[in-house]
Amino acid sequence: MANAETYQTEEAARAAAHYGARADIVADRLDLQGLWLMFRRRLRVFFYTAIIIFDIMALLAVWLPPRYTATAVVILNGVTTPVTPSSTREKSEVPESNSDVETEIAILTSRDIAAKVVDYLHLENDPDMRALIAPGGITASIARSIGLARPVTVGPLSAEDRARLRAVLISRLASSLTVERVSSAYAFSVGYTDTNPIRATAIANAFAHVYTEEQIRQKQTRNQQAVKLLGERIEALKVQAQADFDALQRYRIDNNLLSTTGATLTEQEISAYNQQVASARAEAAADSASLSTARSQLRGGSAGDDVGAALSSPVIQSLRVKRAELSARVAQYAGIMGPKNPDFLDALRELADVDAQIQSEINRTISNLDARAHVSRQRLDSLSGSLGGARGTLEQNNRAMVALDDLQRKADTSQALYESYLNRYKEALAASGAERAESRLVSDARIPGVPSFPKKSYFLALGLLLGVGAGFVAAIATEMAFSGLTSGEDVKRRLGVPYLGGMPDFATITPAVTDPLETVRTSPRSPLAQAVRGILTKLRQTYETGQVVMISSALPAEGKTTLTACLAQSAVGADSRVIVIDCDSTRRQFSTSFAQTGSDKPGLKEVLAGEVTIAAALQEHKGGFHILPITTPFGDDEAQIDPAKMQALLVQLREHFGLILLDTAPILPVAEGRELAALADAVMLAGRWRHTSEKALATALDLLPPAARAVTSVILSRINMKQQSQFTREDAGAFYHSYKDYYHA
Repeated sequence: MANAETYQTEEAARAAAHYGARADIVADRLDLQGLWLMFRRRLRVFFYTAIIIFDIMALLAVWLPPRYTATAVVILNGVTTPVTPSSTREKSEVPESNSDVETEIAILTSRDIAAKVVDYLHLENDPDMRALIAPGGITASIARSIGLARPVTVGPLSAEDRARLRAVLISRLASSLTVERVSSAYAFSVGYTDTNPIRATAIANAFAHVYTEEQIRQKQTRNQQAVKLLGERIEALKVQAQADFDALQRYRIDNNLLSTTGATLTEQEISAYNQQVASARAEAAADSASLSTARSQLRGGSAGDDVGAALSSPVIQSLRVKRAELSARVAQYAGIMGPKNPDFLDALRELADVDAQIQSEINRTISNLDARAHVSRQRLDSLSGSLGGARGTLEQNNRAMVALDDLQRKADTSQALYESYLNRYKEALAASGAERAESRLVSDARIPGVPSFPKKSYFLALGLLLGVGAGFVAAIATEMAFSGLTSGEDVKRRLGVPYLGGMPDFATITPAVTDPLETVRTSPRSPLAQAVRGILTKLRQTYETGQVVMISSALPAEGKTTLTACLAQSAVGADSRVIVIDCDSTRRQFSTSFAQTGSDKPGLKEVLAGEVTIAAALQEHKGGFHILPITTPFGDDEAQIDPAKMQALLVQLREHFGLILLDTAPILPVAEGRELAALADAVMLAGRWRHTSEKALATALDLLPPAARAVTSVILSRINMKQQSQFTREDAGAFYHSYKDYYHA
């Protein structure tokens, strides 16, 4: 007992790390080799799935009613010729951006256009279209469309049915219409799909026609609305412009702001006055200077004959000529006549008269200079006064100009607004009746001769691709859903416990085995005997001091009893003595299979109760090992195997047997095996190859006591040796085909 406890302590420290690494470990089976192996073992799933999918697609290609697609092409980048006087050159109506094309496509695919197509073609009178609202619902409609039901004839429709039919037709047309842009051009194709090729062509052309006509109608509507709105607005603007102009003119008159040349009359008057004042001032200055000079000469002793005005007077000039003549005559008479000569005296008198006339004329000239200077000064004063009055008036006008400018701007704005509306009104009137569509139909839809759906080659190719893809998915899904264990690497990776080996399925080895225990005993070189011996060898290598070995399973029917018997048979001779204790108080499978039972035969039950000795209850098998069976079942009111009594029993047996095998009940359904695991030096859990789930074995491991869990290992039973190579390359059984003939050499 002490040896067992020491062994379990050492083994617990060594194996705890293996089990602790088990949690949440998931094997990655989808490497290249693993994928190929998976494909081999799931070949049936792959082919069945692929064939089913391919058959479905082939059936659909033949069964589905043909649908035809008719396509028309509409272009947007037309060039229009000017049709109104305001159009001075050709106007290109190429869309400005790709979004414009997308906008036109959205308009074409709208329900409004679809509704107009329904009205344009009177589709509500088409029997096939009327059948869309026939009784039976969606199921009947689908059945009729795929030919499983006969077409129905719909009689006269009520107003409610007509409205419902119209809504259905609009939805049908909108859903069956496909509009796609043609490459990067400003054009798009208008396609419609229907079971009737002629109807598909008519509807596709109708969509293109209604779309272009709708553009013209929209333009006409916009022009009519513009003409009406502009006409109403122009009258109001005309009245406003006239009122503003009248207010401007009244203000001009009231404030004496009249103008003929762009400047006001006051400004023109001031300009004239400025010129006249300048001229009068110069004239007055000249007259005053002339008068002042003449008076200065007279004050200087001059007789006035050297005054400038006198010198230039023609009268004085003529008198001076006459005086010169008279002076010459007097001089002549004085030489030839005496002073008393009458002719001489007459000449002197005439000379004196001429001198008096000259002086009188000089006096008049001086007086005239004085009068002219006075008149000039009066004229200058009058003009200066008028100029000052005009300037005062201008100041008042300038103050009034502020309000005038505001009235002028208001009148100009009203006039400009009126003229702009008037010009737009004239353009709208000129454009009315000359509207043209911004798109044109490039290619009419032709009646399609080949259905666009279903395309048999496409369906078959798609069915093949989908079948292969679905086959792979089904194979991978089946493999991923599989939770069984295939190889020793699976056991170590996914459970984190040692793997001792595997028991082959007796029917898959050559030669086939009918009695496994007899085969192990009589054919020690057979594949089965070698597999059992390998398990026993691995057990001894893993648990060197293991004397008491418990053999169990997570679930029933895992092959643990046969495994126990084969291990016992194989261990005979290698160990001094071998004993198998049937610890399955529920089923007693080992006892009923390999020992003698009955009420007259004592067994484990009687030994634990102290009724018989161990020697009296032991039975020796013909293979050379001993059995401590359960010969009579435990009653419902009887306790199961007592661990304390069982421990005492094992202490005695350790002294007489080199290997003690405990065949216990499955771990999950019966707690008895979990209690007995604490008494064993090593625990072996049998799991059926690719049958027992990883979760079942993991749960069984979790239920074992910690010390027993540390010395637990797993073997796989009923391995199909013919298929093992298809499932793994990580196990000796995977190479069975390479060495199976070795046993017969």
